[in-house]
Amino acid sequence: MKKTSLLLILLLPVVVAIHSELEEHTIVTNSNFKIVEPDNKLSVESLKHDVTNFLRVIKIVEPYEKLSKNYTPHTINTNQLEVFVSLSDYTKVHRPKPVNKSDIVVFVNVTGDYYDYLKEYLNYPITNNISIANFFIQLTPTNNNFTLNNLGFGMINNHVKVFSKTSRYPFNAYISSYYFERNIIEIVGNSDSGTIAALREFVDLQDDFFLYDNILFVDGVSALASHDYLLENPNDFSGALFGRYDKVQKRVKTNDGIILRLEELTPKLSAKYIEGVHNVTLPIAFAGGLWSDINTWRTLGQDMADSGRYVFLLEITGGPYSECSDCPDYTYQQLIDDFWPALIAGVQAYSNSNKIQYVGSSNGARTAIDSLSKYYRTGKDNAGYYSFNNEWRPTTLTSNPVDTLIAVGVPGAFEGILPARVFIKLTGDYATKEIRSLNITHVTAQDLEKAIIGLGNPAESPIGKISVNLWEQYQEWILNKNDKQPGNGLSVNNFYLIQSNLLVSNDIIVTTKDEKEIYNQVEANKKMLINYPTLHSKMSSTPMIHILSKELLNKQDLNSQLRALVLDEKNK
Repeated sequence: MKKTSLLLILLLPVVVAIHSELEEHTIVTNSNFKIVEPDNKLSVESLKHDVTNFLRVIKIVEPYEKLSKNYTPHTINTNQLEVFVSLSDYTKVHRPKPVNKSDIVVFVNVTGDYYDYLKEYLNYPITNNISIANFFIQLTPTNNNFTLNNLGFGMINNHVKVFSKTSRYPFNAYISSYYFERNIIEIVGNSDSGTIAALREFVDLQDDFFLYDNILFVDGVSALASHDYLLENPNDFSGALFGRYDKVQKRVKTNDGIILRLEELTPKLSAKYIEGVHNVTLPIAFAGGLWSDINTWRTLGQDMADSGRYVFLLEITGGPYSECSDCPDYTYQQLIDDFWPALIAGVQAYSNSNKIQYVGSSNGARTAIDSLSKYYRTGKDNAGYYSFNNEWRPTTLTSNPVDTLIAVGVPGAFEGILPARVFIKLTGDYATKEIRSLNITHVTAQDLEKAIIGLGNPAESPIGKISVNLWEQYQEWILNKNDKQPGNGLSVNNFYLIQSNLLVSNDIIVTTKDEKEIYNQVEANKKMLINYPTLHSKMSSTPMIHILSKELLNKQDLNSQLRALVLDEKNK
């Protein structure tokens, strides 16, 4: 469930006090400038793009001559490029900068797409008046002799150098922050692909350069992707910066004639890069919960597409064609029998793939589990329709369509201690009756809140609504203690359930008791029960859950930091 009720809003300050994820830097005003050899780990919580701090050796099975054809100074005597992802190769100076975050003003000595990118993602104000700026960002080393002689980094023969590292690839670069008459941040690459790779890293880690004197040598898979993209799409700097994928909105139609939206994100990286980097290349489908829409998993979906994965953003509920004032007041059973099969069969048709990976939060997770429990053995003929050349064509949901199922904050029978139950018990039935008395069939969470205080005035936009029948089903599950847990008899290849014990035994909306029972009922060759404490409504946007999902979808081994979140793991 996406939106919080009035009670949840009242609880929020308490929750934040209990579970604060913010940590302020301590600013020191005096210390000696001293470079220390790496090795401080990067904060995984701050990452925006598809980078992590995991050390990994990846072999890209592609002749390096193809990657470097436009950069003759760079040569290598091998048919394979071995890239070491060394994002922990990061150096901090002993003293933080004597500056407060609130006082930072930036002059950006950059133009074109590079400027647009920094303007979009910098967390600090940009000024055109250099006299009032206390930070200066540039893409060339204006103090090259000073930094080479005193700090250990700079350009030699048009190649970046950082301490003992000699850069041999066009996508190598460095990001540095130091003081020389003013606070300077340099983003310097061997080529455009190196500069772009460094810019993308910089926006992820900008506080580590605004608040500290630092140097980061840019290397690895994400940097290589920037180079690969420019070879496939010459001079498309905007695409290389903002997203290495195409997006197209598609539609499916249920057998009842209801149109549902999905968005297709197709990577624009080379097939060789994708095959070399990713252990799995199946399409990934993302779906959100109640009172959500096609944008719920957009950040993670775009990051996955940007790194080379084929992605679909699904809209089970909350779309303009299913939640209008004269749209059918659909039931939860219709989600299981019509909506979800039509969407997944549509993904199969559009991607020409019988197997997909699926990530669902809240209602998007439960609907998937219930629909798969019913259809995974047999599939479903005439599951719905997809659009081909402006013509509706029938689809078939194959048997066992999902290889990997990630269920995030999945609701079950609502057993155990649940704060939301108290509120719904007091007000839910009254609110629903008020809504029904107004002949409203689709509601936002705010509509229900208005009804509670006697202001049942529905929102005009259909986006973010659900049917009243669907809400009543959830209300019944929450209040009824005799419901069965979903997942009985379901079998998938990989099953991962991510829960939150923010309030010890629940995340305000869903109980960990439910999730443990669902986890135990679903059969899988490999499965994990994972816990990360956050609000239920924030689970689809929490950075750590994004990082977890990326690793699970890419079938990578979890590092020690992520493995610490695993409560249970089973392998056949």
